[in-house]
Order: sequence, then structure tokens, then C-alpha cells
Amino acid sequence: MPTLSTQATFSGAEIMALVAALGLSSTAGLRACLTLFAVGLASDVSLTANGISFVSNGNGPHPLILLNGNFHVLGSYPVLIVMAILALAEFVVDKIPGLDHVNDVIHTIIRPVIGAVILAGTTNTLSDVNVWVAAVVGFLLAFAVHGAKSGARVAVTTTTGGIGNPVVSLGEDALTVGSIALLIFFPIVGLILAIIVVLIAWRMGAWLLGKRKPRARRATQPTTQPLAATTATTATTAVTAVAPQPSGDYAIPFQPFPFLNSTPTGTIRTSRPIAASDYGAATQPADPMNAPTLPITRQR
Repeated sequence: MPTLSTQATFSGAEIMALVAALGLSSTAGLRACLTLFAVGLASDVSLTANGISFVSNGNGPHPLILLNGNFHVLGSYPVLIVMAILALAEFVVDKIPGLDHVNDVIHTIIRPVIGAVILAGTTNTLSDVNVWVAAVVGFLLAFAVHGAKSGARVAVTTTTGGIGNPVVSLGEDALTVGSIALLIFFPIVGLILAIIVVLIAWRMGAWLLGKRKPRARRATQPTTQPLAATTATTATTAVTAVAPQPSGDYAIPFQPFPFLNSTPTGTIRTSRPIAASDYGAATQPADPMNAPTLPITRQR
């Protein structure tokens, strides 16, 4: 394991390689096959004084991405062809509402595994220290991005009925291609862009789901009030409309008769609103036309 003095001598190229590997592992959470295809292709492309050269299996003199040991197979022609076909299939399936969710479920394991392969298979300071630690970190990064992507897609489907899914999928394609290009040629810029976009997608998904939940709660609430509350409201309204409103303290409050406490049959006029507690449990709506009256004696 490297010591502190060795860690302090990391060059700018090594730091850029680590940043690119971290960013590409995260990008695998969006488009796993396309990202792995890009990594394998970049390992075969070398920049030399004479121009650009292409050497299979990552055996070029100065590849854009340097692979470790047995991971050179990622740059072989068979692997590149298979990854290109799978990337094209994912591009089509992800545009079909319904199938895109099935695709996300299937890729719940595939995307994190490819993220682990990218971080462990590329040459960087983390994989040089421990390839298994690098694989775990790559797995977690891709899984986090995959979770944000899947959650945002569910929110889009819920709010748009699936109409917005192809548009969002095209945006993800553009984001993946742009992030890969930046991470290979300008790693710091690409990593910052990837983090910002993932955070925006996460917040957007949370906002859309939070906006949808109150609507669902309102839709499930009963549209009619309980019978007792309806009767009490009707009784209060009727009393307010027809009851006399004398001034002073000479009004005689009315107490319901005992046989009316359980099953009142009408609204009783009085000088104060009738509360639901005066009746107990009301059973019928009030009828102000049949309400009995109570004479009021004025003091002289």
C-alpha cells in the first residue's frame, strides 16, 4: 500500500485519470453499454506526434484511456461489436413508455456492475491501490446515478402519462455522450457537469413525486360530509336565516325536551345557534318551515 510520501507525488495526469474513471463509472448509471463501448474504444485510440492511431486491445503507445491487465479485452473487436449492438438496443427500448421501466429494472444490476468494471479496469490511483475497493466505489456511483435516473423517469411517467418519456430519454442520451466526451478530454469539467446534472435530476424527480402526492390525496378524500356534520351545518344555517335576533339579555334560551335529545325532527328557533352537541347524534336534515317557535317576552 502506498505511503503518504508516495501519495503526495501524484501527478496531474494521474489525478485526471482518477477523475475520468470516477466520472465514467457514474455515467454508466445512465447508459451502461454505451459508456463501456466508449471506454473500450478510447483505449484503442492513441494520440501521437504523427496523429491519431488505432490499435486493438488497448495496445497503443499513448491511449486515451489506459486499461489494467486483463481488462484490455474491453478494447477487442468482439467486445466493441457486442457493446455497440446492446447500446443501440438500449437506445430504442428506452424511448418506449412502459418498456423503459422494464429496462431500468433489468439494468438495476447491470449498470452498477459495469460501473465497477470501469473504475477497476482503468488505470487510476484507486485501482492501483486496491482493485476491489475501486470496484465497490464504481458500483456505488453507478447505482446512485441509476437510482436518480429511474426515480426521475417514474415521476415523468406519472405526470405526463408516458408522453414525456421519449423526450427525457433523448436528453439522457445527449447528456451521456457529452459527459463521456468531456470526461475523456476534459475530466474535471465532465465530472462537475455530471454531478450537477445528477443533482438536478434527483431534485426534479423528488419535486414531481411530491407534487403528485397531494393530488392523489385530494382525489381519495370523501366528497360528502358525514351526516351529523351536514345536519348540524344545515341547522345552524336555518337558524341564522329565520331565527329572531333580539337585543339585550331578555332572550330566553331554549333547552330541547328530553324526548328530542336523541332523534330531533326539525329545527327549533332560538336566540342562539344550535350546536350539534345539543342533539347528540342528528339523523335528519333540518326543515325550517316546520320548526316550532318560542315566544319571547320583552321586559318593560
